[in-house]
Amino acid sequence: MPTLRKLGLSEKYHQALQRYSEVAPYRSPNPFQTEFAFAKWLVEVREDRPELYAFWSKLFPVCYDRTVYESASIF
Repeated sequence: MPTLRKLGLSEKYHQALQRYSEVAPYRSPNPFQTEFAFAKWLVEVREDRPELYAFWSKLFPVCYDRTVYESASIF
């Protein structure tokens, strides 16, 4: 939790990370293996589920050091 606070992310993000079954398939010990798949999925759900996209796209750079669109466009 101190890391999230340092990054300026709220308790809401901490709670979501505890139960992120919806995005768990896109995570692995090797971030390179999941970065594109996760980015592509987020771009796909952006229109239909803007709240989901807004939430996870803020955390995406924390995990991958790039924005969703940067990651989706390089692969």
